[in-house]
Amino acid sequence: MDLHRAGKLTFFSNLEGLAEADAFTTWLAPFRKSEWVVYATSPFGGPEAVLAYLSRYTHRVAISHVRLVSADAETVAFR
Repeated sequence: MDLHRAGKLTFFSNLEGLAEADAFTTWLAPFRKSEWVVYATSPFGGPEAVLAYLSRYTHRVAISHVRLVSADAETVAFR
């Protein structure tokens, strides 16, 4: 919600309506009912290993070039 309020989320295609605060809040409501447990660790091989892993999927169905929205030195965004 903080990112949405700050205008830092971008929505594309049929999700463009989620840019409106009321629509986003309604869409998010069911997820708030779930208990989320996040388990995250640092990548064993560092950032290079993460990029190597993701690069294997850019030429396959999982993350095709069509789904790639943007990429720079710090972030990769895809649909």
